[in-house]
Amino acid sequence: MDAVCIEDQTARFQKAADFLNAGNSSYLDARRNPASGKKAALDLIAAAAGEIGSRVGGQSLQGFGEWLLKDAGKVRISTLNAASLACIQSENWDLAKRLANAVNSVDHHDLLAQRLHDAAAIKSSDLSLPVDDWLKDKFCKAPFEQIETRANETVHFCCSAWQPVPIGRLDQKPERVWNSDVAKEIRRSILDGDYSYCSRWHCPMISGRRLRKLEQMGASSEVMTIAKGRNAPEKPDTFSLKQTPNRAILSHDRSCNLSCPSCRTKVIQINRKQSADLDSLINKDYADFLSAASRIKVTGSGDPFASRHFLNFLKHFTATNTRAQRLQLHTNGLLLDEATWNRLDLWGHVDSIWISADAADAETYSVVRRGGTFERLLSNLRFLGNMRRAGAFSKLRLDFVVQKQNFREVPAFASLAQHVGANGVYFLRLRNWGTFTQQEFEDQNVCDPSHPDHPELLSVLADQRLRNPLVELGSLQPFVRDALDRQHKSAC
Repeated sequence: MDAVCIEDQTARFQKAADFLNAGNSSYLDARRNPASGKKAALDLIAAAAGEIGSRVGGQSLQGFGEWLLKDAGKVRISTLNAASLACIQSENWDLAKRLANAVNSVDHHDLLAQRLHDAAAIKSSDLSLPVDDWLKDKFCKAPFEQIETRANETVHFCCSAWQPVPIGRLDQKPERVWNSDVAKEIRRSILDGDYSYCSRWHCPMISGRRLRKLEQMGASSEVMTIAKGRNAPEKPDTFSLKQTPNRAILSHDRSCNLSCPSCRTKVIQINRKQSADLDSLINKDYADFLSAASRIKVTGSGDPFASRHFLNFLKHFTATNTRAQRLQLHTNGLLLDEATWNRLDLWGHVDSIWISADAADAETYSVVRRGGTFERLLSNLRFLGNMRRAGAFSKLRLDFVVQKQNFREVPAFASLAQHVGANGVYFLRLRNWGTFTQQEFEDQNVCDPSHPDHPELLSVLADQRLRNPLVELGSLQPFVRDALDRQHKSAC
């Protein structure tokens, strides 16, 4: 192709990309705010994919896709998704996966990109996946029993990586959020078995195939009544609940004493005014709303013992609540020692403690848990392990985010957990919370089957130490199945 033709093609590609990029805001709005009468996110992407053919030509789709990938970090995700869908429609499976992966590498909330990748991997032109059939008769209790507050002031039913669509905002009355139109639509999607707003990758209940049928999940009588009458046309408000959440995950403050590369680029601390504003909101409106909750988790966003706000919350909680094991503490463990336990008077209030550690030795820990001290962690883990054995709380779990820096230590981490007295280990795949560039994330994401270290990860996941009942493999479960299949074939 001569220089003039290349210049003409580049101009055509740029013009097409500019047109497609202009639709990104509408796509993000549809993705975040599903509502009746609005076009769904997939509808917008399907229309954009149709435009690609007329604007760049079917014969130029390969070139257009490759052109987008050269500088994917500056291309809007709706454009990459539209190009991926166009490739699926023309059965260009490899390019479709690469385009979808470019989205997944920068935005782990994009459910459509995850579906496009998996559809291309199994050559599903209609985007249907085997997991969709499995989900049709399964039930998830989270949208009927649980809420999670986030640092961006949104409220979800669970982790925003598992279910990215917010049901409301933190500054709204919690009763209104609990039964918002979006909340009811998400409940509808669960009862109808389509799980339109849930991640097949990141939700451990889905990726680990842990959901069961409604009758097996111990749903409340109110939920059972809703399930039976959900198709009644005379009941438009069928999916509202009178019961309040049984569990709350408070993740609305990212303050932490560490700056782990998988989570953030620097230490985050909110100021005193922000902390006081949260104190007023949570200790008033949410304290009343969650008074019947049997479990309250603090926190999924930072560290409760490095946060002014969460320290105030814990002091308020232990001073105003009778001793019942309701608290679930999620922490890096460095500040939770005996002195802190006694100062906050946590005795009798704690149900479980989850420690994010991500490493089995000091050298790796210094990299993946930037700012932490491994020896201090081990000391506090031994204290907590002894407390757990003595019956002070029921569950001590160690958590591990799998990435290039640490994946070879997965089996050793399971052994470490047992050694310090933990009775649970939880592994999950790396996600990009906006801390990595696309290239940095792709370099760290060993769970991507195209990563050069992925075969070695599969070998690691076949280790017998991970077959221990205390080990939860969460979002790694699909890769474990691959690992065991490969091991079986090798043995044969």
